[in-house]
Amino acid sequence: MLRLELQLLSEVAAKALETAVFGAYYNVMINLKDVSDEAFRLTQRRVSELLQEAKDSVASILDAAENRT
Repeated sequence: MLRLELQLLSEVAAKALETAVFGAYYNVMINLKDVSDEAFRLTQRRVSELLQEAKDSVASILDAAENRT
């Protein structure tokens, strides 16, 4: 029972992380949409990379949790 609870908690934590990064991504994109200088383009690229990294990490965590059952 404890193992299942830990699995569920890790899955919820992973999705919470993904949600936080998703929110931060859209906060940057919406609030700075009119900025067009090179520094912002670099920031935009980095934020997009971080969003993808979060998605990939969540997928890995969920896969690992699923395979432990």
